[in-house]
Amino acid sequence: MFGDMRWPGKDAPAPLDTFNAQGLYLGFGLTHGEILGELDGSTAVVDDVMTPTEFVFLPDIEASQGFSANLAHRWEVWELQLGYGSTDYDASFGGVQMDTKIKTIDLNIKHHYRVDTSMQPYVLLGLGWAKGRINDGAQDMSGIYDAKLKDGINVNVGGGVSLFVTPTIALFGQAVYRFGRYDSVDGTFGTTLVSGTIDADSYEVTLGASFRIGRERH
Repeated sequence: MFGDMRWPGKDAPAPLDTFNAQGLYLGFGLTHGEILGELDGSTAVVDDVMTPTEFVFLPDIEASQGFSANLAHRWEVWELQLGYGSTDYDASFGGVQMDTKIKTIDLNIKHHYRVDTSMQPYVLLGLGWAKGRINDGAQDMSGIYDAKLKDGINVNVGGGVSLFVTPTIALFGQAVYRFGRYDSVDGTFGTTLVSGTIDADSYEVTLGASFRIGRERH
């Protein structure tokens, strides 16, 4: 009568082993984001010390898609993640096309919840570095050149959810708001223009997948 019944014991698989395998993960994602702040198509940085006067135009940047990759180490509820992102934005200033490329490197820490289930929400906090190139964004009397946004610093706040479809593969969706600024701009011939800081807050939504590499740890 009781021969086929199994009582909970050492042989019963633990949900934690299945969905919360600790170890090293490699992730990839597609992003959708927009840059706000002074990159609005109505601001120019002016250097009136140089002769002739030089301008760097900060274009209006439209929401665009990009690519991200990350390397992370997961503990039971904590995760440390190093990420890279690159996005080509459609942008213009006064009707002139000035497409802009932004690259970011982020170091984020995540705290996961419901770690004994396959669907695990998390919150995120981190710091980041950014740089950008504005096509035809610098101008003086001698011509038009690309401008460079440099020394970008971000504070990242966000959250998301991971869905483990196998013990080693997780799909994820994530939203991050970056409180950002650039401290300098390079104009024509690499001339550095500094006019305070350039506010460049942004938001980014990412859909992707993470793959555990190596053996799981408990």
